[in-house]
Amino acid sequence: MDSPIKSYPVPERTVGQILEDKAKRNQEKVFLFYEDQQITYQQTNERANIASNSFLSLGLKKNDKVAMVMENCPEFLYAWFGLAKIGAWTIPINVALKGEGLAYIIQHCDAETIVVSLPFFENINFIRKDLKNIKRIIVHVPSPGHDLETRGEIILWPDFFQGSNHSPDIEVKHDDWMMIVYTAGTTGLPKGVLKAQSYSYTSGLSVASFTRATPDDRFLTTLPLFHINGQNATTWAAIAADASTVLAKRFSARRFWDDIRRYHVTITSFLGAMIPILLKQPEKTNDSENPLRIGISAGTPAAGWEIFQERFQVKILELYGSSEGGALRNSDGKVGSMGKAIPVNLARVVDENDQELPPYQVGELVFKFVDPNLQLPQYYKMPEATAEKTRGGWLRTGDYAYKDEEGYFYFVDRKKDAIRRRGENISTYEVEKVINAHPHVLESAAVGVPAEMGEDEVKICVVLKPGHKLTPAELIAYCEPRMAYFMVPRYVEFLDVLPKTTTQKVMKSNLKEMGVNKNTWDREKAGYQVKKYKE
Repeated sequence: MDSPIKSYPVPERTVGQILEDKAKRNQEKVFLFYEDQQITYQQTNERANIASNSFLSLGLKKNDKVAMVMENCPEFLYAWFGLAKIGAWTIPINVALKGEGLAYIIQHCDAETIVVSLPFFENINFIRKDLKNIKRIIVHVPSPGHDLETRGEIILWPDFFQGSNHSPDIEVKHDDWMMIVYTAGTTGLPKGVLKAQSYSYTSGLSVASFTRATPDDRFLTTLPLFHINGQNATTWAAIAADASTVLAKRFSARRFWDDIRRYHVTITSFLGAMIPILLKQPEKTNDSENPLRIGISAGTPAAGWEIFQERFQVKILELYGSSEGGALRNSDGKVGSMGKAIPVNLARVVDENDQELPPYQVGELVFKFVDPNLQLPQYYKMPEATAEKTRGGWLRTGDYAYKDEEGYFYFVDRKKDAIRRRGENISTYEVEKVINAHPHVLESAAVGVPAEMGEDEVKICVVLKPGHKLTPAELIAYCEPRMAYFMVPRYVEFLDVLPKTTTQKVMKSNLKEMGVNKNTWDREKAGYQVKKYKE
């Protein structure tokens, strides 16, 4: 069956209008499979309305900001859709963030309300004194069995989720802002990218077209809903194609293929590091006997690309994108390539003078939108950063790439000192800031070293203050409550001095060349386990 998606112009409709239309068209069709729940399009829309009216009853209004620190669950979608229906802004936050990094985003986005899943409530409580603007905290408790005391500004989800299921009467336009998506802060503090009402559906239409999705398809995401991928490449792609969504809490290599078969999944999203992990699982005689036809992937290792396709009989479609916008896609199976520009944007590789480079010369990848309805990105409260990011009318990705003579683009490296670990972009600036605050540390430098599964692991090189002592395990224990689990270094090496230039800049290239050596402590070999989430 051919996909009904032929093109994807910017729809002049809001999230609320789209959900209402889809609920009327699909009604009793299952939109969301979550564990043992089956939730229809009509129920999804009605529950989004309940969330809308519940927020209104608390005094929220158009353009108010709500920070969401939520695990994958249906209530994430109800809150997100419900806020969009009243013109309020959602700020989805990485649930692994803690301490100063978490507080910064909540304060910077001007949120007065937080919606948080119970497992992450203590992370909010730990920084509560620093959150000057917060008026209320809505805690999603999945079952009655909890020991959280309701007090003051704390509201439990069952008490909050009590509104009418009728659509709220709030005027919202398609070009109103509805979300702030924060970058990983790879060049300093995180930046909040503004997203309009039309953004998610437009992105979903693009993915639905790319995958030739039909109403018979089922999209699975094992990736978090606070990431653009989980939002657009699954949730909104399914909505665009009148298809169904399967939502998992997180990726599990052990359960992955069982879930594919259990829910009859036909399309899913991968991060490049997931493919080697799945390939390392013991081979089974029924590996190819699964309903999955397409894996949308980012950063697929070239060495495993064709092996994965052959073993599991799944076609890999490579997709490159960023929080700020601009995309490439590879539907032709050219191994190792990110693909070509999608129809709504141009892509080039340019030198330091913004001159386009010929094939096979490495430069910065930049994008320009050809659809006049699409806007270049804006950073919330950061006009100077916005101007630099969009200098000359082109979106600067900060990634080095090259293209071949056929116009296919290939990723080379990140322009700045970022580390990519298991699908997460990590700011060395943020890692160093935490470690440098340790009372025994004089200075430090974080670098990426190659990981067994592809991408990088985090290594921290540390110079101690004279006369002070510190073990690697003690340093890692200090990091755990102060940074996201994926940022906690795997490798630690103590040095007498950091190599520096004449202008006193750390020569990170030298540190990268040192790699993992006999003086490097490896927490995994030492048996030190960093806990991902509070169970």
